Amino acid sequence: MQNQQRRYFLLVLIFCMFGLISGFTALATTGTIDSVYKYAWGENTGWINFGNSYGNVQVGDESLTGYAWSNNFGWINLHPTLAGVTNNLDGQLGGYAWGENLGWIDFTGVTIASSGEFFGYATISSTNSHINFNCSNNNACSSSDYRVKTSWQPLVMFLGVDIINASSTPVDNPAFTINNAPAKFNCQAATGTLGVVNQKIRITNTTINPAWTLTLAAVSTSSLWTSASSTFDFNDPTSAGCSDGADQDTVAGQLSISPTNATLTPKNTCDSAGISLGNSSNFSQGFVDNITLVTATGAGTNCYWDITGISMSQKVPLEQQSGLYNLAMTLTIVAN
Repeated sequence: MQNQQRRYFLLVLIFCMFGLISGFTALATTGTIDSVYKYAWGENTGWINFGNSYGNVQVGDESLTGYAWSNNFGWINLHPTLAGVTNNLDGQLGGYAWGENLGWIDFTGVTIASSGEFFGYATISSTNSHINFNCSNNNACSSSDYRVKTSWQPLVMFLGVDIINASSTPVDNPAFTINNAPAKFNCQAATGTLGVVNQKIRITNTTINPAWTLTLAAVSTSSLWTSASSTFDFNDPTSAGCSDGADQDTVAGQLSISPTNATLTPKNTCDSAGISLGNSSNFSQGFVDNITLVTATGAGTNCYWDITGISMSQKVPLEQQSGLYNLAMTLTIVAN
């Protein structure tokens, strides 16, 4: 008996652009202190070193950790139990550090600029004296050029969408695979997931506008799934995608997207209030050219969210030639 080999389809959504983005710097999850610009000056404490190699000061999106060193007063804990120096995506610090010989130190009023430089003064609560983080605060740089600087940078007025991996690093050339489907003599549905652990959709909003919409669309309404010389459609509703209709091409096929049961994970101490997932929808040329994935009407600002688990289903026409098929898509986020 002769062995029969089954032929398969592999369908891959390729994302070639991401959203509408206003000006931004970077989203640095963790930064360190500059090796040169690492000193603050306390009017009653003298020099304080935030870049001591044993102190391991880290600047994150939500807090500062590690220890600063004062030659006169010893270690200053930036993240003590039940307290700590806080940060936000704007670089506005707050909260309290603890000095072993100084007591509580209030960081309210200290900021980190887009350059990474610290500005403003921290206050030692027991003496009401100040720690100056930048010589420019009191126009003293001509006589003593000091400041504290970090590689962490705040986000500035940014509304955007990206694909990130499990380490929150943007993915180069992201692509989502629809499950293998064997070639058949009848029309069939191949399914997959948009947004997985190593390719999460991340929405970031550090503007003051809490309203936005995220949509998915093909690069062009005339795009086709393509493998070498073979093609089929993603937006032909005729016979639920199983027959070619009166659109601009001569091939069948339809892609359905369902964000209804997707997972929306808030980050940066934010929540999902004011955000709703879109409804299941099918691409239909000239009628449904983009599909809403997420809508925000009163969401938090200075926030970001990760999305996983959006269901996809593609109707593959009968007797379609097997192969690796690609379809280029775009994610677009706009302020409402």
